[in-house]
Amino acid sequence: MGFNRMLNALIEKHGSSSADICKATGLSRSYVSKIRSGGFLPADYRTVLEIAGALALSGEELYSLSGCYLAEKSGMEETWSALESLHKPRDPVHPGEPAAVTPGSVEGLEQVLGVVRAVAHRENSRLCLFLTPVSDALQQLAGAVCMAAGSADIQWITLLDSRNASMNLRIYAHIVSSLLAHPAHVHALQGDAAFLHHHTPFPCFLLSGQYILLLSETGDRALCLADAPPMCLYREQFDKSLRLTVPFISCYADVADFMQDIRLFPAAAGERMADVYILNKTPCVILESPASDIHSYIAPVENADTVAEQYIRFLRTSAARIQHMFTLFPEDGPDIFLNKEDFCELTPHLTKPLPHDLRRSLLQRLAGLADAGEIHPHMLRTPSFLDSPLHLVNIWTDGHIILLYDLGDRYRIFTAFEPGIADSLIKIIQSMRKCSVLRTTEETTDILRRTLEQNQ
Repeated sequence: MGFNRMLNALIEKHGSSSADICKATGLSRSYVSKIRSGGFLPADYRTVLEIAGALALSGEELYSLSGCYLAEKSGMEETWSALESLHKPRDPVHPGEPAAVTPGSVEGLEQVLGVVRAVAHRENSRLCLFLTPVSDALQQLAGAVCMAAGSADIQWITLLDSRNASMNLRIYAHIVSSLLAHPAHVHALQGDAAFLHHHTPFPCFLLSGQYILLLSETGDRALCLADAPPMCLYREQFDKSLRLTVPFISCYADVADFMQDIRLFPAAAGERMADVYILNKTPCVILESPASDIHSYIAPVENADTVAEQYIRFLRTSAARIQHMFTLFPEDGPDIFLNKEDFCELTPHLTKPLPHDLRRSLLQRLAGLADAGEIHPHMLRTPSFLDSPLHLVNIWTDGHIILLYDLGDRYRIFTAFEPGIADSLIKIIQSMRKCSVLRTTEETTDILRRTLEQNQ
């Protein structure tokens, strides 16, 4: 939805008017009128906040209005929508009761979903999924596979378009949403997903040990086969394609497996220096923690000492390749960091609570490093995303990405390497800086110091 349409809907919802906004903000009647008609956008985010204050918007309403503003201001509506999907992923479709699988054609999205669940549920070894979730329907099908897969190993191939980074980011968000239900590794081929979907009757398929389920572009038609010849043909084609792919997304539900792989993560693209952007719910200070603290506060997972050593090596390797570090966090993040009774740097699954004194010293060090120009903290003026399961985002300018989700009873860690997607996310951050959504490093550092003084 465009900014002016969202604004007009909120004005109507609150029983307000342009005159009320002008009176509360001092903006001219013609200026407000042009904004409401879609003639132009507010010059910067400060004006959006003034209008939101005049309407007494709730945090959720301001989040929606801010999203519309940033999407339109940056000219990257599709990218912003995908970023929102990463922050608040859609719950995968619950598998429900396993349905009967009968070879033949299937019509209707709900019926196709039922067969997808049944095929995935019956497999306990290997599921081959060739699917590019460019639409909500295909995302539902992918989520249903992951939700119903049980103990089966999912091997997933998707198509990425080297000319369409926005589409790739939407695909990435859809895949991440599905993998929250079942960890897997996804491989990618370079190709034209849109062309394949529009010119192939059944461009996607799900292959188990017993069935091959051919899926339409729209997700509401399928063809289920149990004959050996077509299944062998598709299996050979899948294995051949798999050899031509590159790793795209890895999902971890075990910290030891993650740390085993992550040691090589920064070195995968060579030794080139890169900038890194860290989006966190609170000021991110883990990189400033002494090695002794990391050892002390790693959660009591299996092989905790080994995990701590691997993590320290990763931090050192990563830090050596970082040219500039930008940390972004919401305005209420520092206060929560200092005052929350039990606070974990990452999640309770991965780290023990940090004592108050240690938190204070780390935040003071962060402010000192900002003064020295070694780290560039930026405070988000948009509503907090503290209620999002997405806890942490690391984006390197060379294309590496790490996501950490805290799902309450479990966690998921995602790594990815795709320069086009990383570049799209960084452009959104840069557009936020241009329209004053991000406070400057100097403003942010001053607020950090005031927060420390107020919470002696």
